[in-house]
Amino acid sequence: MNSVDVAKPTLDADRDPVGSQRGLATSDTTPDGTWGVLSLPAGGGGRLGEVARGLSKAGKLPGYRAGSGSTGDLFSFHGFGEPWDYEVRAVAAGDQRVEFRPQIIRKAPLIFAIICILSIWPGAWLTDSMLKAYFSGYSWNTYLWYLPLTILPIPPLAWRMWTRSKAAAREHARDKIAMLRDAIG
Repeated sequence: MNSVDVAKPTLDADRDPVGSQRGLATSDTTPDGTWGVLSLPAGGGGRLGEVARGLSKAGKLPGYRAGSGSTGDLFSFHGFGEPWDYEVRAVAAGDQRVEFRPQIIRKAPLIFAIICILSIWPGAWLTDSMLKAYFSGYSWNTYLWYLPLTILPIPPLAWRMWTRSKAAAREHARDKIAMLRDAIG
């Protein structure tokens, strides 16, 4: 039977014989949506915050932001995705447990949606006027083929971007959580 040294911070997945890479849960279906759980010795949450701040000053924890008392966050950092990034919040879930919860940074997906919406109609009008100007015999209703051709690929494209971003950000966050675990322990 494995015994866990309480002096060294561990991830809860380290005790799981099935486990995963670097001791972090890889399942996307965690009950509370966390990307990792770090078990610390008693009172280790404050020490973890100090270590995180030190790593951010050394340039090893991108997007570091100190936590606020109102939300219960110890700190947060960026998990870089492709093309959308996540903010990973370290939340104290007790005296000896820190959970890392993701939240997408909404600015980039919002910009993507606005560009998609604002570019479709002018593109339809421009294509219709160009085809009628260059081809005198063109009399089709351009909107009947142009709108489905431009709108139908957007949902699968957005879904692919969403899932790839989440996977890449999760992997980046795993690396940073493992780095935090090694730095504190």
